[in-house]
Amino acid sequence: MLINHTRKLLFNSNRALNRSRLSPKTRWSVRDFRLGRDRLKMRLLYLAGVMALVLMTGCFALPAEEPPLPPPAIYVPVVRPMRTTMVTEGDAVRFVTPLVTIIPTHRETLHFNVGWQRILDVYVSAGDVVQAGDVIAEVERPYLLTQLENAIWEEEGLLLELSQLAQRQALTVRQGIALGTTADISGYTQERERLNGQLYVVRMRLDFLRQEVEDMVVRAPFDGTIIWAMEFSGVMWSQVGQHIATIAEPGQYIFRLTGSDAAHVEVGEAYDIVITFDSFPAVAIDPETLGVEVDNNTAHFAIVGESPVVTPATLATVRIIHEAAYGVLVVPNPAVNFVGDRIFVQVLEDGVIVLRDVEVGVVGNSVTEVISGLEYGDVIVL
Repeated sequence: MLINHTRKLLFNSNRALNRSRLSPKTRWSVRDFRLGRDRLKMRLLYLAGVMALVLMTGCFALPAEEPPLPPPAIYVPVVRPMRTTMVTEGDAVRFVTPLVTIIPTHRETLHFNVGWQRILDVYVSAGDVVQAGDVIAEVERPYLLTQLENAIWEEEGLLLELSQLAQRQALTVRQGIALGTTADISGYTQERERLNGQLYVVRMRLDFLRQEVEDMVVRAPFDGTIIWAMEFSGVMWSQVGQHIATIAEPGQYIFRLTGSDAAHVEVGEAYDIVITFDSFPAVAIDPETLGVEVDNNTAHFAIVGESPVVTPATLATVRIIHEAAYGVLVVPNPAVNFVGDRIFVQVLEDGVIVLRDVEVGVVGNSVTEVISGLEYGDVIVL
């Protein structure tokens, strides 16, 4: 309504202005009036559009209806079954199973006998099983091989000449017999002595060259296991006496325990060595009898009977008992409660749990010795 009324007033004003005769100055005033009128119309239209947009947006912005909440859940506690056990007779043993080191009793250190030669390769690593005569390492030796080959050819040439000389001598002798004369073989004898002298020198050189070639190679002296080997890293040069590898004879080894647990070991006593979940009877020994170096806080064991095949990388443990009580009343360790100076267990009597003080002895790895306070067959709660 407001817009229509405004339009009607503007229309009547325009008609009145058009009918009258206006001066130029008045005409400019009329033009300004029309411009203001158009701007007013635009503002009114913009305002009307904004109001319409606000009304439409309000319709879509109404809050959605929330779903009804579920009924409250009732928590029912789960009754856990009571864990019980009985007082029994058994062994309360407190023991440890520390790792032991495998010490070969027969081992040999392998090394080079030549120096300042380029190492060709080291063919073994720790844990490898080798046979007697296997090549462990070697150095380059092209010039020696060439000299050895030339000496062999020279030996073969001298042997061929001696063979040909013997054939010629035999032919000369047969010709003399055929002619009825005595053949002169003194020249053959001198030539044979000369060739034999050369052959002796060549064979001496061959023996020397073969020994030189063999010195360029390190071989396994016996069947065994490599317990240490030098790591080869590209270009390396040999030295006289250089440690290349250590080989140990299989089946000849002892076990060494190091640490505070060694103080509980007595020489001559029986123990158990565990290797890969298999237990083997062993006895504590004095390593000096085997020529093994003895360190402080160490103990040594030897397996009784047939020994398993092991390498230095094999994991082995020994079972050492610190304290034990055999054939006594025992209960599982979780059943015994230590609260200050009080020691008690929970005993089930006529369906009622009763706290009963007890006196304990050896606290083993899994069970505890009960000296007093319980009887055989009592039901206790864990």
